[in-house]
Formats: sequence, C-alpha cells, structure tokens
Amino acid sequence: MPRLMRRHNPPFVRMRPGRSSPVPSQAARLLAAVLVVAVGCAETATDPDVPVPTTIALSTPAVAIGAIGSIVQLTATVKDQNQTVIAGALITWATSAPQVASVDSGRVTGESNGTATISATSGSLRADAVVSVQQIPAMITVSPDSLVLIGEGDTALVTAAVADSGGTLIEDPDVAYTTDPDSVATVTPEGLVTAMAAGSATVRAVASGNGAAVERAVPVTVYALLEITTTDLPSGVLGVDYGTVLLDAEGGNGSYAWSLAAASEPLPAGMSLSAAGELNGRPTAVEARDVAFQVVSGDGQVAVRHMPIGVTGLLVLVTTELPNAGLDAPYAHSLVAAGGTGGYVWSLLSGSLPAGLALDSASGQIAGTATTPGSAEVTVGVTSGDGQAAQRALSLSVNEALAVTTTSLPDGTQYQPYTTEPLVAEGGGGSYAWGLAAGSDPLPPGLTLDSTGTITG
Repeated sequence: MPRLMRRHNPPFVRMRPGRSSPVPSQAARLLAAVLVVAVGCAETATDPDVPVPTTIALSTPAVAIGAIGSIVQLTATVKDQNQTVIAGALITWATSAPQVASVDSGRVTGESNGTATISATSGSLRADAVVSVQQIPAMITVSPDSLVLIGEGDTALVTAAVADSGGTLIEDPDVAYTTDPDSVATVTPEGLVTAMAAGSATVRAVASGNGAAVERAVPVTVYALLEITTTDLPSGVLGVDYGTVLLDAEGGNGSYAWSLAAASEPLPAGMSLSAAGELNGRPTAVEARDVAFQVVSGDGQVAVRHMPIGVTGLLVLVTTELPNAGLDAPYAHSLVAAGGTGGYVWSLLSGSLPAGLALDSASGQIAGTATTPGSAEVTVGVTSGDGQAAQRALSLSVNEALAVTTTSLPDGTQYQPYTTEPLVAEGGGGSYAWGLAAGSDPLPPGLTLDSTGTITG
C-alpha cells in the first residue's frame, strides 16, 4: 500500500483556501525587503560621488642635494577617481639607502654622497623620487695661508681643505694648484711649492666639482740666502783712529742686525761693533784677533763669517838722510822703515834721483852708478801691508871722485922742527878726514899726520 506523502509549503509561502498560487507570508515579505536593501548598497559602492584613492604623485621625481645635512621637503598628493585631491590621506615614507638620504614625513636629509630612492605609499599606491647627494664645493682653506722660502730650491707643502655649504669637509676633493709667476716659485699637482728665485709669487688653489668652483690665494715670498759679503778687514794702528768700516751682507729681507757670534774672540781693545754693522774705535794694544761676525736678517736667517783683525804699531820711515854718491862710482843704500805689517812697498813720491840711480820698490834700496854730479831733493814713501803709509824728504848729492891734489912735501932736517901746510884734496863732499892709507909706509920717525891733513914733528 503506497505511503501517503504530506505536502509541505515553504515557511514564507502560505496557501490560501480556494487559491492555487501561494501567498507570500510575513517572513517572505521581510526577506524581500532585505534583498532590496542589499542591492541598494551594492549600487552605492560604485557611486562616482564616493572618493576612491586612485593615484599618488610626488612634488618632484628627482632631488639633488649639494651639502651633507641639507634638507629638501617632498610632498605627496593622493587623488581619487575624479582627480580630486584627497586631503588627509595616510602616507608612509621610506628610503632605500638611509646612509645616503634619510626621510621623515617627506623631509629628505642628505647623509653622505651617493644615490637613494625615496618612496611614498598610500594603501596600494606608491610613488618614488631619486635622490642624489653630491657635495658641492662652497668653501676652501689652504694651510699654511702664506709661505716664506729661503734660497733657490727650498720647498714647502700646501694642503687644501674643501667643504660644502654646510661646512662638512669633502673627502678627496678635486683641487688644482697654479703659481704666478713660476719664475719665482713652482707648484706640483700635490701642492709642493719650490723656490726658483728671490721675489714674490702667488699660489692659487682651485677646488671644483658639480659645476661649482672655489678659490684661495696663498702669497709666497722667496728670500735669497743670507750671506756676509765683507771678506777682510784693514788692520788697526796703535793709538790711531780706525775710522768706520761698514760690514756688508746680502740676502734675506734686507733688514740686518750685527753682533759677534757666541764663540767669537773679542774685538781688539778699544774697538766696537754697532748693530748697524759699523766697526770703529781707537786701538789701545798691539794684538791680532780672529773675530766671528754674525748678522741676523729680519726674516730670521743667520750668517757668520770669521775675519782676522790686527793692530800694529805706527809705520815710520826710519831713514833720515842718504850718504853721498861718487861720480861714476857704484852706489847702494837701503831705506829703512818700522811698524805696520805685511811687508813694505817703496816709491818715489816727488823729485828725481840723480841720473844713473834708481829705487827698488820691493827692497827700498837706492842703487846704481851716478853719472852726473850735483844734488837731488826727493820725497820717498813706504806703505805697509796693513794699509799704513809714511814718507820722508831726503837729499842725495853726487860728488866728483875724491883726489889728493898735494903732490909733494918739503924735506925735513934731522932734529929740526917740521911743519907743512895742510894737505889738499878735491872732490867728494863735505869735510875731509886724513890718515895714512892702508899698506902705506910710515912717516919718518918723529913726524905725525893729523886729521886735518897737517904733518908736524
């Protein structure tokens, strides 16, 4: 027997008596209302009047920073589907290389040279900016800021420090060095300055990079080596004013201060040296000194030179008269001087010696054979090696040859007084002195010859 199945109606359908189609129940009507609301909500989600984030853009796609610590502000703009800016959109910032560029709320700070990417995200939207940090030279200092070189070939090194506008030093900057004029000083690419000649020059250091350049000038002064050019000094004479001898030097900056070096012997007694290099005084003792003179120039150079200086006695020409010369007879007589040092040099200052006679300048001897009788008045001079000079007026006579003109004498008588007229002579000069010639026979016994030429007895 077939099983009887009972028909069930859906809970939201109610069958009315006498009708074949169902009638919606209260629940069915409520569900339909819910479906209508849901459909309405779906239509609202795609409503163009509701803002939906669609694009994000940065204020610039590329940023250049020229100094460490410099800050550039980036801004990000979010727009909706209608290209309307969405105010207050949540944006997250990030950097790909924080050691190069850091970012905080769009504030980008240069940290070191290099490149970094700054990103701004809002939801699924993202925008990037490339940041290049390259320090730009903005200031340069050179050490030392001036140079003084002493003598050709002297060297000194200058070094440049270059910084950006924030004051941060630039590592391994590109610096070029030049000099003007290079006849005074030259410079290598590494900054080594070499003196070429005395004078003034300028070293220029130019740092360049990223389209910028900064320059600094360094003055260079080259002084010649300091040298004492005085090489010897005249000797002093005891008791005689030395005068003033000015010591000379060259090189340095031209300003000199003179003194005796620490290990020097003292100056001769009575003499002094001024700071201006004036040597003067009146020597009070005969002596010789080895003096070390020192000069200091205004640029700090020091030079020393040893020079002997002596004090001698006064030069005197001792010879006061000359013996006469005989006509046609050989003649030789040496002049005599005393005092001074270094040897003597003789000269005839005025007048002329008798014909046939001459003065030897080295020995001071007057020698020769006089050929003309007469008298000569001359002035002879002598100089010593220490610079002294002396002179004296002298006379020199040339006489004819001396001859005895008495040719015979009267005979005498034994035991009788004997007296003769004085013997007679001629020639020679001055008075005569008589005597028996060497090898002569003696006078007869009882007779004598006196100096006047008289024979008595």
